[in-house]
Parts: sequence; C-alpha cells; structure tokens
Amino acid sequence: MRTIPVVLVIVAFSLGTAACTAEPPAGIPTTLWNQGAADPLKPIGLVGQGAPKPAPLATSYQEGLDDIGDWRLLEINDGGAQLVIQYSQDGCAVGQGVIVAQTSADVALVPIYRNGPEGTPCDAVLHVPIGIITLAKPLGDRRLLHLPGDGTMQPPTQPPPP
Repeated sequence: MRTIPVVLVIVAFSLGTAACTAEPPAGIPTTLWNQGAADPLKPIGLVGQGAPKPAPLATSYQEGLDDIGDWRLLEINDGGAQLVIQYSQDGCAVGQGVIVAQTSADVALVPIYRNGPEGTPCDAVLHVPIGIITLAKPLGDRRLLHLPGDGTMQPPTQPPPP
C-alpha cells in the first residue's frame, strides 16, 4: 500500500517536469518564446475603424523564411475569449496569418509574413490589418505575449498616429 503514494509522486513530478521543459507551441523557437514580453492588457479601442473580421490564422513559423510582425491590442471581448488586434505586415511581403500559440500560462499572438522572391513588385507600404483572434479558452490570468517583431508599429498601448 505504501508504493501507491510513491508512484503517484513520481508520476506527478514527471508530468510537472515535462510541462516545464515542453517546446513552445506551433514550432516557435524556444529563444523567441523566451524573449516574449507581456502585454499590459490596456486595449486602445477600435478608433473608428469599422467592424473587424476574423484574422487569418497560420499554423507554424518557419525560421529563416518567415518574419514576425508586431501587433497591438484594440479590444478584449466575450469574457476574454476574443481579442481584437491590429498587426503589421510589410508591403513587400505575403501575409501568412497570425499564429495563436497557447499554453496553460501564456498566449502569444505571432503575425507571420514572408518576403516574395527577389524582384517581386511591391507597394512598399506597411499594411496594418485589424482582426479578431478567438482563443481556445478565455485569456483568464494567462499572460498575453508579444514575441520580438519587426519593430514597425507603435508600442502596443499607444493609438496609431492620425
């Protein structure tokens, strides 16, 4: 009878250790994940920009091919289950979508874009689409992370310039 508690302790320790050393979701490199900065959760509002649509979602990040864009929080809706963000995408790049990487402690929103082949015509204008992100479960007390991006947007709590 004494072996059952010891077995439970070993299993619990193993699960806890595995959770701490697990790779970040969506193939995001650990170095990028560990550089994530928590959003202050002070949405700036939609600033009269109309009704947003769901953001296109990406499923993975390909290091060396994909670039990470910046984003800012506009609204938190539906009890924290929906986030409205504005995100950047270089005018000479092709948007891949937004990765929504979720763990039990953190949520990272990662706008991904990829430059086209050399010589591809572009408008060289920064695009800043607005989109709704629906989380698997409400944000709750999880941190909302910004991974290191392209530095093209204002800080996440500042309204865009007029």
